[in-house]
Amino acid sequence: MQGALEKKHSFGVSLTKRPLVGKILPAMIFVLYLAACFFTGQFQNPAFVFSAFLALLTFVVFQLSPVFSRRSSVAAALLLLCTVVSILGNSYFANAPAKGNFPSEFMERVPAGHFEEVLKDTELSAFRDLEGEGAFYRYSGRNLLWNAAILDGISSTQSMFSLSDAEVGNYLQSVGIPEQAAYAYFGVDDRMIASALAGVKYFTLAYDNDFEKQYVPYGFEDMGLRGSTTRQGQETAMKNPYHLYANPYALPFGYTYGSWIPEQTFRKLSLTMRQEAMLYGAVVDPDGQKILQKSGIREQAALETAGENVSLHQKEIPFQMTTSEGIQVEKENGQQVFRVQQAGESLTFTFDGLAQTETYLVVNALSVDGVGKTFWPTITSYGMIPAAEKDAKEEGRASDAAAKETAASRVTDANKKLDKQLVYIQPRGQNFSDWHNFAVNMGYDEAPRGAITFTFDQAGTWRVKDFAVVCMTPQSLREQVPRLLQTQLTQVDLHKNPISFATGKITGEITSSGEQILTFNLPYAEGWKLKIDGKKTDLFHVNVMFMGALLQEGTHQIELTYMTPGLYPGMLISIFALVLMILCRCLRMRTGEKDQRCAKNSGTF
Repeated sequence: MQGALEKKHSFGVSLTKRPLVGKILPAMIFVLYLAACFFTGQFQNPAFVFSAFLALLTFVVFQLSPVFSRRSSVAAALLLLCTVVSILGNSYFANAPAKGNFPSEFMERVPAGHFEEVLKDTELSAFRDLEGEGAFYRYSGRNLLWNAAILDGISSTQSMFSLSDAEVGNYLQSVGIPEQAAYAYFGVDDRMIASALAGVKYFTLAYDNDFEKQYVPYGFEDMGLRGSTTRQGQETAMKNPYHLYANPYALPFGYTYGSWIPEQTFRKLSLTMRQEAMLYGAVVDPDGQKILQKSGIREQAALETAGENVSLHQKEIPFQMTTSEGIQVEKENGQQVFRVQQAGESLTFTFDGLAQTETYLVVNALSVDGVGKTFWPTITSYGMIPAAEKDAKEEGRASDAAAKETAASRVTDANKKLDKQLVYIQPRGQNFSDWHNFAVNMGYDEAPRGAITFTFDQAGTWRVKDFAVVCMTPQSLREQVPRLLQTQLTQVDLHKNPISFATGKITGEITSSGEQILTFNLPYAEGWKLKIDGKKTDLFHVNVMFMGALLQEGTHQIELTYMTPGLYPGMLISIFALVLMILCRCLRMRTGEKDQRCAKNSGTF
């Protein structure tokens, strides 16, 4: 009896079960954390003070929980109270108009009667009436509104959704398209080939001027100004018009390849070669390769070695690089290191570009050590001024001096073509997607480009393995797309829900003259199942992001259906768990009644 009393405090807390160090150590860590926050000025933020107080209160409740060992419901109630207060407090500091006012980022203050009209007055107003209901196509453009296509059930190249299909991000990364994050992307970098492969039929410009028109990809046909209309007296006026362009090279929902490229061969190619290679053969993953190796479809062997393929219509252009005064250039572990002293410093690449091409600046293995988490360097392209450069060559100036003079003559506001921003996110950044290789499209132009500048937005240490300037002609696009369109899926029915525009079934018909690879312009997902003429057929990855299957000769009925992976097993497990919980509850109630009857019949001594 005496020994038992020595192990207890007056509050009934056991020192043997909860050692003193288990209480003091967490408390010391919490105090040190608060001290660090105090010296860094965090306590000036009311939201942080609230969070710190709530964390302290929760810590105290946990430490005193043994006090309520005989009344566990009290401790549970206190923890529930802390949870409710935490939810309400965070909601207040994040959403209250006087605090974070987070909802204001998602709305514009308009009268309730005009809200639907405002939602409809987006880029979709330029083309939503051009296609029949249920038709498949995608759109892209400049200054797009995030997720605008959801309201009409039209597909696009842009999306911001935290649960976006990872296959889309993998595709963007594989061809070096610069985007914000794996779950937030606007388009396909205004590229002619990438637009065709993605089925982009329309391209819109929110601002109708000569500068914006430079971003329109090659081949898109001008359809003029279009948009929603409003009546002004007796006349009908166009409200917020968009300049619309149509793409004759857009691939449909279902089309076919006559050859294939192993994914491992595809990965050996440069970023710009990869997108062009996808016009010559379907890039197939290992699972698809096992299926196709048993077929008569040939492998595209000409793409085995990067840099030696003469069928690709692109050329790497030699350049000279000059730096502004605030940049120190070094070599370190096979990389070029640029120590940038301040924002606004720049690299200038001068070169003799090719006419009638898309010009790319390729950046390989980019990494940045700096204060920020996200970096937004600006890349700007310029034309050529041959006369000034000819004079410099004739005078025989030194190469460095001539390069700087050439750069100065070309990099002028009057000679500016277009600019883009590259997004690099450090590993400690919230939106880190592990993207380090980029091929930035500086647009298609009838005249050759002569210079590109890379302007740093922040000071820091920037590392790059190498740069490249590539010019790509549209010859592959003109030659290969008609071949891909020879056999395509017809009578396509998306079976869209009329309210949500969602679909879990897509049907169509196709006639093939021989064995081919049927490619669906739809991101790969495990939930999709394919039946050809009622028989289950295996799907595999095609072109990194899309789905494909082996198609035999003849006319076939195609049916795609979608079911969320694990939905039925999950439902069965949930039902089983619910039944088990009810049985356990009933058994416990019967056992409790039996114990009460035994207690009444037992008596006392």
